[in-house]
Formats: sequence, C-alpha cells, structure tokens
Amino acid sequence: KNRSNNKVSSDFFNDTDCYYLGSKGDGFMRSAIRTQPTITGWAKTSLLIALALLSCQSEEPIRIGYLAGTSGRVADSGISGLEAVQLAVDECNLTGGVSGRRVQLIVKDDQGEPSVGRQAIRELVNEGVAAIIGPMTSDMALAVTPIANNGKILLVSPTATTEALSGKQDYFFRVASTTYTYATKSAEYLIKSGCMHRVVAVYDLDN
Repeated sequence: KNRSNNKVSSDFFNDTDCYYLGSKGDGFMRSAIRTQPTITGWAKTSLLIALALLSCQSEEPIRIGYLAGTSGRVADSGISGLEAVQLAVDECNLTGGVSGRRVQLIVKDDQGEPSVGRQAIRELVNEGVAAIIGPMTSDMALAVTPIANNGKILLVSPTATTEALSGKQDYFFRVASTTYTYATKSAEYLIKSGCMHRVVAVYDLDN
C-alpha cells in the first residue's frame, strides 16, 4: 500500500496464487507499486492480493466476496467488474485453485446505495469471506471501509479513487490512482499540449 496513492500494480504478481491477509510490510508493498493495470490486470491483481499467505491445511473452498452495484445507476461498472473477477476465479480454479483449494466467489449487489452496501458487506463478513473485491465507487468505499476494518477483512477496490481513503492504516487497498493523480496528470497534459485553452468538467454530485 502506497501511503500517497494506495496503488498496487498487476506487474508485481504472476499466476502463482497466494493469499494476502493484511500484512502491510513496507518492503512487500513498495515492490508492488509500478504501473496501472488493465481491466483484466486489476481483476487478477485484486484476486491475487486477496489470496496471499493463505494456509493450505484446509480443503474447504476459499471464499472471496465481490461487492459492487450490479443494479442501479452504476450497474455498468459493477457488471463489467464482476465479469472480470469471475474470469480470474475461473482461470484460477481451472489450474487447480490455491494449493488444491478452489476459490468460491460470493457476489453482493450494493445497488449503489450506502445503506445497502453496509448491509451487504456485513453479510459477506458473516459468511466468512477471506477478502472482498470492491466496491467500484468512492462513496461506497467510504461507506463500507469502516465495517471491513472492524471485521479485519481485506477490501480491494478496482476503481475507487477518493483521496479520503489515502494514507490510512486500514484494510482498504486500491489498484487505481486517486482522483487527484488523474486530475493532475490530465491538467499537465492539457497545459503542455498548447492547443487546449477551455476545459469543461463533468462530475457526479452523488459520488
């Protein structure tokens, strides 16, 4: 976890499945900060982070939660994220799972509503998931991270970019840059291009 932008790259991880349960040693995570992954890259990255340091004694499946809006106003990102994560899980299981243990994906729809999201993450914690991939938006991440912290459950968001969750000692990780980084790099590009002088910003007041 990078305390400035919390970004973890898929470049660090290979196809060897492992389970990560909140060991935040600087030496490990510093090596993981490289470039931003593609959609399939972040799916594999999220899953692999969620699978590091796992004991191989049990034959029970490894339960991984997926929390996102698969209905409601942001269902497009929630559904595409689910398809990517399901693909990563299927690929993992086709190669024998993790030390012979299959990965089971448990999906919860937060409907893009914080109250629904909080209930959904409580259900995932009660179902004994080892980690949760999601949520997809910053407002949902802010709503559910305290519950993940209380349950000591690793939360890996592919797309939440809020600065409000940066630099904290918690169980929230992201595999994307923050809004500040995106905005800064975009502004630098526009200034250096020399051909763009008027900019319109479009944003979601509910996120």
